[in-house]
Amino acid sequence: MNWSNPYPYANMEPVWLQGDTDLDLDFDSFDWKQYVRDEVSILNPQLEDLGYTVIGWHMGEKDSFGPLTRFVELQKEGNTFFWCYG
Repeated sequence: MNWSNPYPYANMEPVWLQGDTDLDLDFDSFDWKQYVRDEVSILNPQLEDLGYTVIGWHMGEKDSFGPLTRFVELQKEGNTFFWCYG
């Protein structure tokens, strides 16, 4: 362990994945009115099949009608990634 920096990942910038370029997820059965449920039941398994651990889903931009964007924090091989849809 490097005692001068006991948390080597603390200063690392997370990587933002780019839409369909980095992740090709299937939204065919995704119900946009039930987005929280379907993030867990449809998107999480697809992300896990790609080798990611899902840390959590978060609200991005929103307006009076609800979310405009949502993003997920992911981990894979010790690295943190974010992916956004909306």
